[in-house]
Amino acid sequence: PIAGTTNYISNLLEKTSDGIIRAARNGDLKMLKELHGQGFSLLSIDATGQTALHHGARFGHKDIVKYLIACAPSSILNMADNDKGQTALHKAAVTKRRSICCMLVAGGAALNMTDRQGKTAYQLAVQADDPDLAAYLESQESFQLTGEDVETVV
Repeated sequence: PIAGTTNYISNLLEKTSDGIIRAARNGDLKMLKELHGQGFSLLSIDATGQTALHHGARFGHKDIVKYLIACAPSSILNMADNDKGQTALHKAAVTKRRSICCMLVAGGAALNMTDRQGKTAYQLAVQADDPDLAAYLESQESFQLTGEDVETVV
């Protein structure tokens, strides 16, 4: 009976973690809030290592991204997936989600992180042929680097 109980509990947790991912992918903020309210982690990852933030960013769900930036631990911003080593900012840049990129950068996403191909979000925006997004990311990248340099000097 104990082994059966353990399987039931782990299955329940897996389904609920999948629920967090599914809610983010589908843009279902109500479901995401309900699951979070029940104590399930916003840091849940799917089989590819992607978080709810990866999915929300990739599919352009601004309300999901806003909620996750506000409520999830800040470590979610720079979590990389298993497959491409990409953060939510990389996913947003690849899919030309300008407002999502702005939200992620404002939330504190690192602009200098590279994926497995050695590319930053800026380089992915260039590759995706979005010069406006690339220019924004480049300006923010140099601003972030300048800020880090100032902090180091002091």
